[in-house]
Amino acid sequence: IRYGMSMFVGVLLSAALFLPTLGELSKSSKGQPEFLNVFKTYFHGNMLNTLRHYTYGALSDYGSVALFCGSIAVIAALSVFLSKDIKWKNKIVLAAMALFALLICYWNPLFVLFSLLKNAESYWYRYSYLSIIIFVFLAAFYLFSCKNETGRYIPFISSVIFSGIYMMLNYTANEMSKNVYLTGAAFILTGLFLSVTINKKTRFFIRVLACVLLGCITIAELQYNAVLLINVYNSGNVEHFKEYERQESQQINAIKEYDDGQYRIAQTSMRVFDEYQMTAYYNEGLGYNYWPLSS
Repeated sequence: IRYGMSMFVGVLLSAALFLPTLGELSKSSKGQPEFLNVFKTYFHGNMLNTLRHYTYGALSDYGSVALFCGSIAVIAALSVFLSKDIKWKNKIVLAAMALFALLICYWNPLFVLFSLLKNAESYWYRYSYLSIIIFVFLAAFYLFSCKNETGRYIPFISSVIFSGIYMMLNYTANEMSKNVYLTGAAFILTGLFLSVTINKKTRFFIRVLACVLLGCITIAELQYNAVLLINVYNSGNVEHFKEYERQESQQINAIKEYDDGQYRIAQTSMRVFDEYQMTAYYNEGLGYNYWPLSS
């Protein structure tokens, strides 16, 4: 209750900036807020796509959000609902949290609200880190709760269940690939090593070894996923950017030497455009300390 009241007060305080901004956006000729879309109660795709896209290198696309954050996160999160050590009332609350994490990506009223009442097709689910945080929280809740010996095989059972559903969904969608097989194998190994780690009846040396292997798998898969995403999101030649940065700084400094007053500069061109003539480089005024209209 205290947390809810604090959040409510925080929203009221932020409204001092947020509401005037919405007012200005509503007067704009382009990109006006889509207030009425909040009341359209349809789904953007199938929520099962989230399971199918929990794959190394997966990218979020319309109707299919990618929430990959490691095998241990999803296996431990699923184990919450199979564990006998967690009370049912806690499971209900955690299940509601998990459902909310998916609904904000698929149910239109929440989808529009979390997209800040704007059409976000240039970068789908830019708020997906919020869903990831919820699933990491579920995983942490299980790992702090599995102190008893009653459910020492639950992580392995969870990994088999999740891996089976995951492989079936990808097979049905005809999207089997090397990364799908690698991800499925990582699920099984993670569940196995996690079960050994939390089993107090296992010899101490074996538990330590399983814990080390679990850490190695987690680090390796997160690193591999990062490499795959970097190859997609990299912005090109680093030396070209360094030269651009040098010239930009020289240009701004020359203008300030000529006139050190405060004035606005219309940023008429950006340094990178994609095939649809869209760019993400609207904030260079903040980086190079000048006042463009976009900032």
